[in-house]
Amino acid sequence: MIGDRRLERLYPAFTAKERAVLTLKAQRDGRPEDVMVRITMPQSQSDEYYRLLRLVHAANTGLAPVLLMMREQVTQLELRHAWLVTLRLWGEDAATVRSYIAMCTKEPVTDSGLKRLHEEARAEWMPLGECAAIATDEYDGWQPEDYVDGDAGREVRDEAWDRVLGEKRAELRRLADAGQLQVRGKGARLKAQAGAFFERLGQPVPVFPDWGLEYEVYQDAQAEEVETLQRMRRRVQDVLASAPSRMEEPLDLERPLPPEPSIDAYGDELARALAVVLRERTQARWCELRAIEVAVEEVAARLEGERVLAPTVRTLLDDVKASLAKLREEVEPFTGGFELPEPEEDDVELVRKLLRRSTEE
Repeated sequence: MIGDRRLERLYPAFTAKERAVLTLKAQRDGRPEDVMVRITMPQSQSDEYYRLLRLVHAANTGLAPVLLMMREQVTQLELRHAWLVTLRLWGEDAATVRSYIAMCTKEPVTDSGLKRLHEEARAEWMPLGECAAIATDEYDGWQPEDYVDGDAGREVRDEAWDRVLGEKRAELRRLADAGQLQVRGKGARLKAQAGAFFERLGQPVPVFPDWGLEYEVYQDAQAEEVETLQRMRRRVQDVLASAPSRMEEPLDLERPLPPEPSIDAYGDELARALAVVLRERTQARWCELRAIEVAVEEVAARLEGERVLAPTVRTLLDDVKASLAKLREEVEPFTGGFELPEPEEDDVELVRKLLRRSTEE
C-alpha cells in the first residue's frame, strides 16, 4: 500500500514525453496501458502527449504502405537483374555457337559461284604493306639465329621479321617501278592488284567466306540445294545477330544509349540499358529508404530513443534494406562499383511532411 501511494505521487510529476513513452512501451510489449498515465495527466500536457502518439502512429501506418511499395519496387529490380544475368548466359551460349559455326562448318557454294568469287578477289587492290606482310609469312629463308624460344614454341625474332618485311616491301616497289607488278596509287597509298601479286607467289588468290574459314563446293547441278543451305545459314546468322555478345564486365555505361538500338546490337544495348537502370534505381531506392530511417530516428529522439516502429514494420524496413544491399553486390559486376548515397535534406523533409500530414488526418 505504501509503495502504491508513493507511485501515485509520482504520476503527476511525469512530463508529456514521459507519459507518451510509457504508453508506447505498453503498446510495444503487448500489455494493457497504465490508466493512471492519462488520468493523472494535466490538461496542459494533453496536446503534446497526443501529438507524440499520433506521430508514432503515423510512422507505422503511414510508412508501412510506402515500405510495401518499395519492397515491390525492389522485387522488380531483382527481376531486371535476373533478366541481365539471362542476357549474359545467352551471350555466352551465342558466342559458343558463333565460334562453332565459324570454325567447324563450311559455307556452301557452287563451282561457278566459287570461280566468280576468285575472279572478284583477283580484281581487288591490296595495300602494298599488306602484300609485304603476306610475302614475309611465306618466306622460307629464315636462319637459325632468326629464331627465339617463346611461349608458343620457336618463333621468329621481331627484329628478323621486321628486316625481311622491309626487304619484301622494297622488292615489291622495285617490281612496281619495273612494270612487273600491276599497281595503282602513290606513296603510302600504293596498292597492288591481288591477282598479279599472288601469281608472283605462285598461289591462287585466297577467298574466305564471310562466316567461316572454308567453302564446301557443290556441283552447279546442285544449285537449288546450295541456295537452301545458304538461306538456312543466313537465318542462323540473323538469329545470332540479335543475341548479345559475350559480355566484358563491367559493361561500358558511360557511352550514351541509342534511342533505338539496331537489330545487330539489340542484345548488347539491352544489357547496357538494364545495367544503367539497375544502378540508378538501386541508388534511388536506397536514398529513399535512408530518408525514412532518418525521419524515424528523429521521431525516436523525441521519445527518448524508444523504438518507434512496430516489429512488423521494422522487419519490413530491414528486409528492404538488406535486399537493396544484396542487389547492389549482385549488380556491381555488370556496372562496376557504385556508392549507395545518403539522403539530402529535401529527401528527409518529404518523409517528415508525410508524417505530419498523417498526424493531422
